[in-house]
Amino acid sequence: MMSYDEKILEELHAIKTILIITNNEKIDVIFNEVVNTVNRRKMWAMIDGVKMPKDIADSVGISVMAVSDFLKRVSEVGFVKYEPGKPPKKSITYTPAAWLEDTKEEK
Repeated sequence: MMSYDEKILEELHAIKTILIITNNEKIDVIFNEVVNTVNRRKMWAMIDGVKMPKDIADSVGISVMAVSDFLKRVSEVGFVKYEPGKPPKKSITYTPAAWLEDTKEEK
């Protein structure tokens, strides 16, 4: 039998899924405006709540300032929670449908 907390988490997950589905096009538009280069896609993929901006910069081969600017922008639209000195964490775990299509075409 599920605990009360597990039931709440399950219901919240269902609500999150519904919100993502119903707002899919709006989210895609914002992603296309903010995550609009190959490097920004790489940065997005690396945000995991553990890696610091310097780690991301080193892996992508760009400056820490570029990562900080990107983190500021994705924080402004609500996709990431970021406080300087702490690793950034995604607020939304979402991949635009076009990115998935790109992945299929590469195979």
